[in-house]
Amino acid sequence: MKTYGSRCEALEKILGLANDAVVTKGLATLLLSDSRPDLATPADALTRWSMWRGRKALRSLKPTLKVFRAAPPFWS
Repeated sequence: MKTYGSRCEALEKILGLANDAVVTKGLATLLLSDSRPDLATPADALTRWSMWRGRKALRSLKPTLKVFRAAPPFWS
């Protein structure tokens, strides 16, 4: 069960980072308004950094999923 659990954790981390990127992009757009033009540059930087981080995480999804699928189910 330890092997299976650690492989689940690896997938969870990757998918969590990808999700964080999408959520950050949505939240950063909420910061943008005509009354706070000073937030445009930081919001853009935060969005770009977060999306880069999400894409970087997703590059490891396929190999991590392959390792996950190779683990024998603990219940069999």
